[in-house]
Amino acid sequence: MRICDLDECERPHRAKGLCALHYRHQFGRQETPRRFSCGGCGADVSKVARADRVQRFCSEICKSVANGGRLSCQIPDTHPARWIGEVLPVFYGECLRCGALTVSSPWNPKRYCSKRCSTRAKSSREGRRTGWARQARNEKARKLRSREVIFDRDGYVCWLCHTLTQPASYYLHPLHPTVDHVIPQAHGGDHSPSNLRTAHRICNSRRQDRVEVTSLPIPLEV
Repeated sequence: MRICDLDECERPHRAKGLCALHYRHQFGRQETPRRFSCGGCGADVSKVARADRVQRFCSEICKSVANGGRLSCQIPDTHPARWIGEVLPVFYGECLRCGALTVSSPWNPKRYCSKRCSTRAKSSREGRRTGWARQARNEKARKLRSREVIFDRDGYVCWLCHTLTQPASYYLHPLHPTVDHVIPQAHGGDHSPSNLRTAHRICNSRRQDRVEVTSLPIPLEV
């Protein structure tokens, strides 16, 4: 493979005996000034510009005037560049963690007085979320244990059709055991064990909240 002809250069050859780096240094794009008439003030201007870029204005001011007074790059009022050479406004507040005084600027409002308070507040929020998740898991486990107690007491026999349920089936299976309220909750029934009975999922669904229904035909799935 041919390399650059210059001494101590081992880059691949590009053109005219030079590599890409030395070729750009020696035969780089030579931009020449272009003359045009400013679209804002009408003055004749000579500026260096790329061949694929059309120059219409001599300055950003003329460009702003031609665009209706709008600058091409609008800086927000809260940007620090707006306050260069002016007195910076200061806002005082209270730390959300310890209540200490906080001093902040318009573009950098502070909620905490220090990194320590910010870290502790974050840890506290994560701890609460973890506690809520742990409480939900414990509540779910407690309900599962109470359901198992009802199932064992009734021998996994549906109290509406007096046939065995299928505890090993999928939990959405029509014959899967569920807990039914003898007096439905819609009529003031509670969750005490004396008001709970084992029932097929389909029998529980067919009974709905009817207090007078205490017996149902055997499901066709049995």
